Amino acid sequence: MKDETSAFLNLSWEGLPAGVGATFTTRVGGNSLPPFNSFNIGCHVGDEPANVDLNRDFLKQAIGTDNIHWLKQVHGNETSQVRGKFVNEIEVDASWTTQKGLALIIQVADCMPVLVVDKSGSRIGAAHAGWRGLCSGVIPRLLEDMRLPPKDALVWLGPCIGPEAFEVGPEVFKSFMSSPFFLAADVDASFSPGERDRLHADLQMLARNQLAQLGCESISVEKYCTFSQPDLFYSYRRDGVTGRHGALIWINTN
Repeated sequence: MKDETSAFLNLSWEGLPAGVGATFTTRVGGNSLPPFNSFNIGCHVGDEPANVDLNRDFLKQAIGTDNIHWLKQVHGNETSQVRGKFVNEIEVDASWTTQKGLALIIQVADCMPVLVVDKSGSRIGAAHAGWRGLCSGVIPRLLEDMRLPPKDALVWLGPCIGPEAFEVGPEVFKSFMSSPFFLAADVDASFSPGERDRLHADLQMLARNQLAQLGCESISVEKYCTFSQPDLFYSYRRDGVTGRHGALIWINTN
């Protein structure tokens, strides 16, 4: 490892319960070679498997558990409760658990990772919220599956592509406007004009407004744009072939 001190962000998550750990990996301090340099934890992007294994081994050592539950993310809204020892990836975009020592992970390179914990620190969840999953209600579905009232949820919104870089077509705006999971006024406030018919979308604002509408009172936001900081973050929209970060949450065993 070249720079272990920069391999993880110092999260600004207020009120995280004692006994619950959370982190977000950067692209710094790993073993992967360009264009995956260097702390790529994605095994599906074309990187050398041996380098990914080394990066994942370091990740396990850093968080103190080798039981990380990896998902096969498909930009949907399906969720799953996970327990036991990780065996196979499941095709969902959100998961939750009450099991100690089991780390939930979301892989991203522009999409927004969402981490959730109840105030007692006994239930944790994680969601992959690109625009499709966000629009189709992956966050409220996760809270519902966790049987977690929004007022009792502590939510963290991780680094993602920022609104200045995230230019989309009018069909994306229309999808959010017709979504039953969003108020029209909140959608309108989260989009701004771009060139010609293009629009700039703010994923974190969309999620924050949705959570507030649901009744969530504790929302922490990491104000980083993955697209605009190539020294720290991977970005699929910027680079195409690139690595993946991991947003993780776990309940400590002691």
